[in-house]
Amino acid sequence: MNDSTEPRLGADFAARVLNEADRIGARRRRQRGWAGLAGIAGVALGLFVWANLLAGRPEGQQTANTQRFEEMTREVSNGRADEPEALDYMFPDAGPVARFAEQYSDANDGGADMDLLGDEDAGTP
Repeated sequence: MNDSTEPRLGADFAARVLNEADRIGARRRRQRGWAGLAGIAGVALGLFVWANLLAGRPEGQQTANTQRFEEMTREVSNGRADEPEALDYMFPDAGPVARFAEQYSDANDGGADMDLLGDEDAGTP
């Protein structure tokens, strides 16, 4: 075979290629449409099942669960009042946060506690 000759394409070659590309594009559009429809149906089915599961629970059970959660929260918060926190171990000499809240309570008003930097830290002579 001679490498210098190029193959001859038929007169309808470009039309056949474009028709094939159109068929492939149409098939992909159909597949995307069906996939989108299946996704929407799946989400709708999931919401329907979820709504029915919530509707099937008696109202008293929801209230009992809420009350139990509130009781557990109170128990935990009361039990932790006496226990030291992690910051107490890391910084044993640190004061409570409430002390700082009282000391800097007028910081937004421009009170005397506003001067956090001394003259030597502020760079003034």
